[in-house]
Amino acid sequence: MMTLNKVTWLASVMLAASCVVGPPAAVVDPASDQRHTIEDRGFDALHYRIALRIPGDTARFSGAVDLILLAQRPLARVVLDAADMTILSAQANGEPAVFRHTGPRLVIELPEPIPAGRSATVHVEYKVENPLAGAHFSLPQDLGTTHVPQVLTQGEDERARFWLPCVDSPHERATHEISLTVPLSWETIAAGAQTGRVTDPVASTATVTWKLDRPMPAYLFTFAAGPFVRIEDKWEGTPITHYVEPGDFDAARASFASTPDVLGFFSSYTGFRYPY
Repeated sequence: MMTLNKVTWLASVMLAASCVVGPPAAVVDPASDQRHTIEDRGFDALHYRIALRIPGDTARFSGAVDLILLAQRPLARVVLDAADMTILSAQANGEPAVFRHTGPRLVIELPEPIPAGRSATVHVEYKVENPLAGAHFSLPQDLGTTHVPQVLTQGEDERARFWLPCVDSPHERATHEISLTVPLSWETIAAGAQTGRVTDPVASTATVTWKLDRPMPAYLFTFAAGPFVRIEDKWEGTPITHYVEPGDFDAARASFASTPDVLGFFSSYTGFRYPY
């Protein structure tokens, strides 16, 4: 009842404020002549296997991606989105492939055409340095602070192409898995479930693999990595994990202490249990 009263009070304040200041002025944008159409690339992206090696000391990483696709018509080339990166090599079904990388487009000429209805695997190796978008590095030497180094992605809605050769269109959905090789002291967080972690004491690295079995657009392929510490919690058997910088541990633990109660409240209030 107390929570409902608080909600009612907030609604009353917002209503009173709107009466005082009046409705906001309408924003009128001119009509656009551009029509957004779905590009026919001749194939359906089914699954991505992504492997990144992130040294952690500079804003760079090397990557490799296997794209499993299904030809929707006889296919002689594969066109991917790949912006602001260096393409090192390309293969199709294990055979070297000729490629052209112009601007944001990567065109891979297939050694042999793929018949309609057949699947194929395209492999691309590449590297990224100081990405313009998509992947964001926070490095102490750049910021002049004591914050720990870290990297995260934000691909909405067509910025995945800055860190991953892919079909970077919101309508195109595929499953994916991503392996991140990072400094041994780092934690990784990615979409899906963690399926493996292998350490290399000699190289002082850890390779962590995450997998998501639900088809998603490429802008939702996401990860974050850095020397974070974990705050573990639980709500009705569902684990809750917060990843924070070491210096923020106490403040974050206090800030997120009510998260289980929040999940319980919204599940009760809406009648739908939090599903994730």
